[in-house]
Amino acid sequence: MQIVTLITDLGYEDHYAAILKGRLLRTDPTLQLVDITHGIQPFDIAEAAFVLRNSWFHFPNGTIHICTVLTGEHNPDEWIAIKHLEHYFLLPANGIFSLAFPDLKTQVRAYQLKPPSRIPYSHLADAIRHLLHKEDPEKIGPPVEITQRISLQPVVGPDYIRGEIIHIDRYGNVISNITKALFDKVGRGRRCKVYFHRYDPILRISQSYQDVEPGEQVCLFNSSNLLEIGINMGNAAQLYALSKDSTIQIDFFD
Repeated sequence: MQIVTLITDLGYEDHYAAILKGRLLRTDPTLQLVDITHGIQPFDIAEAAFVLRNSWFHFPNGTIHICTVLTGEHNPDEWIAIKHLEHYFLLPANGIFSLAFPDLKTQVRAYQLKPPSRIPYSHLADAIRHLLHKEDPEKIGPPVEITQRISLQPVVGPDYIRGEIIHIDRYGNVISNITKALFDKVGRGRRCKVYFHRYDPILRISQSYQDVEPGEQVCLFNSSNLLEIGINMGNAAQLYALSKDSTIQIDFFD
């Protein structure tokens, strides 16, 4: 069975996600549809890119990933197909792919999907039909440029890293754009203090939530190697009034 993953901002309360899935199943009833999430905030392509970047590689080669989150400045008729590391991506041409894969830039090629018809998601169904017949993405449409968007990067000095929160999960854990590689490069094995808002700094980088007692704060690098602040069995975002774009700073000292 062909695996097709779905990342959308269609929500769970309405019938919109069901229409998408129904149209795909009309293409082939044996498709194995995997709902990664339909809970992306409306029009938030940065959040969609974050979810895509941290989920796609857990699936087997040949998986088709659909990410449908539109933006106001984007022509909704412009969609692209991309093949990368034996995975296929069907996305709007609004920069989601460049946010999810910022290091690829021009190393992959995109192909334009046929514009949607009056039938919902006809363009996605047509593209999947091509891929089910083992046709490469270039058979789907002509090559096009990949829209580039630049995500905000941490500010770095000799003794500090200043980043921001880019995601808050359903447990209230806050995830920053500070990577373990950047932490190691700037920190050079030194001790550190992690600051957010006006609270006392965190003085320890833990390995897991189990390193602290329930109700205590914890700071660690998660499975995506991004700095995360949470509370064991609690909600850090609510307790500390943290939100997306809140600043997190790490100061290093000897």
